[in-house]
Amino acid sequence: MLNTFYRGLVLVIGLLLFPVLYIYYKNGTEGFKNYAFIIQILDFVLMYWCYSQFFNKISKIKSLGLTLLTYLIMTIINVVIGYVAGWIASSVY
Repeated sequence: MLNTFYRGLVLVIGLLLFPVLYIYYKNGTEGFKNYAFIIQILDFVLMYWCYSQFFNKISKIKSLGLTLLTYLIMTIINVVIGYVAGWIASSVY
């Protein structure tokens, strides 16, 4: 339930920021890289905020460390899934 709320919050904030960043970065690929970087930073900040609000009994430092660990694990899982999906797609076609 917590992660559903968190991902929904990221989606809403990302959708609200997309038109602004699209107008600001109209230079193709470089703009997309900047948008992706900004969304990644925003994603981590929102994850920390959601987790620290939900787990308010632990210290902010411990919450930051656990959020960083969770973010790294999720990133590794996403990269592995992406590479496996790319490998499967390239071997099929």
